[in-house]
Amino acid sequence: LSLNNTGDTVKLYAGNPAGSYAEMVDAVIFDSHSVADDRACGKLGLQGELMLFDGLNPYTGSLIPCGSGCDPSPGLPNSCAEALPAEPASWGTVKSLYDR
Repeated sequence: LSLNNTGDTVKLYAGNPAGSYAEMVDAVIFDSHSVADDRACGKLGLQGELMLFDGLNPYTGSLIPCGSGCDPSPGLPNSCAEALPAEPASWGTVKSLYDR
């Protein structure tokens, strides 16, 4: 999967049990502010609003999705129980958190 940073759209379709049609159940447009380095874009829960997980690279603009201050969680469910300011870290330190 490869997305362009200038407005690509990801659409989620669900088919009916008989398989005769598919219905779009969600769509997300990825703009450049949501795909910047050290950010992830996602939802908290199935009905949650789209938000940026930007604790490592805070977004201060006003475009939607807005920044949350939550850290990205690659390979894990999105969570943000408490938004704390992120501390600066080297790439080696960040990589060691996920390189297991």
